[in-house]
Amino acid sequence: PNHRFVFHCFTGDESDARKVLDFGGWISFTGIVTFANARDVAAASDLVPDDRIMVETDAPFLTPEPHRTVRPNEPRFVGCVADFLADRRGRDPEAFERLLDQNAARFFGIQIPD
Repeated sequence: PNHRFVFHCFTGDESDARKVLDFGGWISFTGIVTFANARDVAAASDLVPDDRIMVETDAPFLTPEPHRTVRPNEPRFVGCVADFLADRRGRDPEAFERLLDQNAARFFGIQIPD
């Protein structure tokens, strides 16, 4: 595949993640990955290489844990998604957030100020 793409609001399982990755895609996770009933999504997140993972809020929907009952979802909760994934990967949350910032900048072709 010659086209760069990101799978927005990924809700699939490991098999789905492999297909996206095999096509060269990036995968973006929302608050769904933090839900107790979304273990397949969380397991799929483990397969995504560091250089092709992103996070998003999908606000005003899909508020992540521990704020799941807050309506509407807000952009400020994207850190909860990042922290959940950092914890799953055994990574320092701040370092993982920097990695996510770098990924988004690289994907969208933007500069991040120092």
